Amino acid sequence: VHRIECVGRCGQFRADAVTEEFWTACQLPAPDRMLLLVSVVILFVVSLLKERGVDVRTRTASLVLPLRWAVMLFAICAVLIFGVWGSGFDEAAFIYNGF
Repeated sequence: VHRIECVGRCGQFRADAVTEEFWTACQLPAPDRMLLLVSVVILFVVSLLKERGVDVRTRTASLVLPLRWAVMLFAICAVLIFGVWGSGFDEAAFIYNGF
């Protein structure tokens, strides 16, 4: 990660600050990077909608029944597909286990 020379510009995002060396050091494979990017974009969009006064839960609940079920099933399938399990998964090794 590169340092920003001016303290006043610390809040600005630098695209070159996160390089391939950063991802290699994090040992994050390309599919996981894409999933991370999509997740951050979804969080950003929902946060932006909330800041503009749109309640995403109410909007989702007001959808017609087939569309509402499709959204909910998509969310459930996304958690099941992209959830972490398989070889190397240890249910006792939660992130808060050391605290």
